[in-house]
Amino acid sequence: MNRIQKQMTIGIVLGLVVFSIGAALVYLLTRPVPVEKAIGTAVVQTSSAALLDQQGESGKTMRALPQGAVVNLLERLRSREQPFVRVQFVNARDVSKPGYMRTAELGQWTSPDAPTAWELLALSRPAITSSEGDRRRFIQQLTQFSERFTGTPEAHQANLERARLYYGLANEAKAAGKPAADWKADLASAKAAIPNPAPGAAESVEAATLRKEIETLESSESKASHLAADPASVQRALQIQQLELAARQLYRDGEWEKVLDIANRMSSIDPNRARAWRATVQNALKELSK
Repeated sequence: MNRIQKQMTIGIVLGLVVFSIGAALVYLLTRPVPVEKAIGTAVVQTSSAALLDQQGESGKTMRALPQGAVVNLLERLRSREQPFVRVQFVNARDVSKPGYMRTAELGQWTSPDAPTAWELLALSRPAITSSEGDRRRFIQQLTQFSERFTGTPEAHQANLERARLYYGLANEAKAAGKPAADWKADLASAKAAIPNPAPGAAESVEAATLRKEIETLESSESKASHLAADPASVQRALQIQQLELAARQLYRDGEWEKVLDIANRMSSIDPNRARAWRATVQNALKELSK
């Protein structure tokens, strides 16, 4: 092989190497991004939201998504305080690389899986001191959830919470001295929302306790005129209502000691309700020990 032939061979080899490297780069840059398994979806709530390459303020923006854009959730969201959540933007024309978005910029969380959807719905749960409007909006969300996931343990919990909220609204209205016409409908809705136990199963302690409270309020005589003339009584009634809402939320989470702490705070306002909550916790602990 003469010198010219050697140079031609080397040139061909180098050309093939360069071509191979270029082809590999083109493939890496243009290959489709796989769609990762999603546990649910969320919707951008702000006018624009950044999809970041990593969580934290040091993350670089991979793309900006407009209000209304839907993203797939790639991890469970434990609380509204979690600052970032891992997501992926997917539509008919485009699939983004997975990245992170600020939790506060997303909303309308949902999932086809009942346990995950229940966790996501909890992100919208109004605080104990929330307005009546906020609580009624959450009741509607609970209704939609229970209808969507009928027959699941999560739907059972949604109906119980719906009943508690209706009861709370009725109890507040009655304690504030409003006429029966203003709170009887909520009380009836509370009673109707309590889920029936499964065939052959006993009613849960929580459902039985709530049913008894509703029946007590239903059968008691209205004290509207007395309460209206006694602001201190109204204040005590509202304090009890707030404490009971807190106790029910803690009871649902299994925070028995904290429920007992609230019962102790109730003692000076309404000893009977305080005793009822202590008995409820004791019954729950007995059930768990079986």
